[in-house]
Amino acid sequence: AIHSLKLSRNHVDWHSVDEVYLYSDATTSKIARTVTQKLGFSKASSSGTRLHRGYVEEATLEDKPPQTSHIVFVVHGIGQKMDQGRIIKNTAMMRDTARKVEEKYFSNLATHVEFLPVEWRSKLTLDGDTVDSITPDKVRGLRDMLNSSAMDIMYYTSPLYRDELVKGLQQELNRLYSLFCSRNPEFEEKGGKVSIVSHSLGCVITYDIMTGWNPVRLYEQLLQKEEEEELEERWMSYEEQRLLEELYITKQRLREIEERLHELKASTISKPPVLKFKVENFFCMGSPLAVFLALRGIRPGTSGSQDHILPRTICNRLLNIFHPTDPVAYRLEPLILKHYSNISPVQIHWYNTANPLPYEHMKPSFLNPSKEPTSAPDTESASAAPSPTTSPVMVRRHYGESITNIGKASILG
Repeated sequence: AIHSLKLSRNHVDWHSVDEVYLYSDATTSKIARTVTQKLGFSKASSSGTRLHRGYVEEATLEDKPPQTSHIVFVVHGIGQKMDQGRIIKNTAMMRDTARKVEEKYFSNLATHVEFLPVEWRSKLTLDGDTVDSITPDKVRGLRDMLNSSAMDIMYYTSPLYRDELVKGLQQELNRLYSLFCSRNPEFEEKGGKVSIVSHSLGCVITYDIMTGWNPVRLYEQLLQKEEEEELEERWMSYEEQRLLEELYITKQRLREIEERLHELKASTISKPPVLKFKVENFFCMGSPLAVFLALRGIRPGTSGSQDHILPRTICNRLLNIFHPTDPVAYRLEPLILKHYSNISPVQIHWYNTANPLPYEHMKPSFLNPSKEPTSAPDTESASAAPSPTTSPVMVRRHYGESITNIGKASILG
C-alpha cells in the first residue's frame, strides 16, 4: 500500500489513486485475513471492501425535487398543552405515509403534496395560571390532565377567550402560508392549492374561521326575533304597545347606524381577508363539529349538498373522517340529508390495501333495515311521511364523495 489511514475499528489502504480498500480490525477479521493470505490470496481480495468516490449515477441539470402543487395544514385539537411536539410527530408520520403512496401509485407525477403542522395552542395566554391556582390537590394528576385537554373546550365556549383561540389559529395559518410562499414563490404563480386537516376542537375553530361565524351576531338575531314575536303575540295595553313599538324602531335605527359605521370603517381601513388562501378540501378528523352545528340551529338540508353547512365558494369539499369508537366524533352526513343517519358510513381503505374496491362501486348498507309494518297506518299522510328507512337512497356521490373522494385520502386511513 502506498498510504494507510488508521481509524478506531478499521484502517484504509491506498494501493493507487482509484484503488482504495477498507479493512476491519476486529479479531475475527484479522484471523480470517491471516488464514486467507497464507493460502495465497491477496489482502484486498480476502477481507477488504473497495471504496468508490462520487455517485453511482451522475446528476444532471434537469434533476430537481418535484414541485409542491398542494400543501396541507395539519391542525391539532385539544390536549396539545400536554405534549407540544405531538402535532409535529403526527404530521411527519402523515408526510412519510404520503411519500410511500406517491412512490407506489403516483410515481409518474412531477408534483407532490406537502404537509405542514400548525401548532397554535402554546402561544396563547388565556387566563394565565388562574385555573391551576384554583385546582385542588386531590386527584391532581387527573385534574391536570383535564385542565390541559378538556379545558380548551370551555375556553372556546367562553365569550372572553373565544376570540383569542380563533385569532391564534388564524394568525398561525396565515403566517405559515406566507412563509411557505416566500420560500416557494412559484406556488401561487402556478395555482397551488391548500387543504386543511383538523382534529377534534381544531375542526370547529377552523370552520368558524372559514365561515366567519360569530356568536354575538347570532345572539342579536335571536333577540330581534324574540322582540318581533313578543310584539305580535303578547296582549298589552295601547300605551305599552306604543312604547314597545317606539323601542323596537329605535333599536332598528341603532342597528342601521352601527352597520353604516362598520361599513365606513371597513372602507377606510383595508382589512385583509380572514385567511390568505382559499381552502380546497377541509378534512375533519374525530370532529365534534356536527354537534356544534346542531346546537347552533343547523338542521338537515333537502338538496343533498354541503352548501348550507359549508358553501363551496368557501371550501370546495368537506370530508368527515372518524373512528366508530371515538367518543367526541360525530357524523356530518345526517345534516346534509336526514336519511343518511340510517346509512352506514363508508369505511376508508388502508393506504396499503391490495386491489381495493372503488368507493363508487360499494353498495350502501343500512343500520336499521326496514321492516314490514305490523298494522296499517291511521292516515294516508302517516304512510306517506318519509323516515330514515323509507327515504330514497341518494346517488353514491353524495355520501361517498363527502368522505373519501380525493386522490390521496386513503393515506389518512
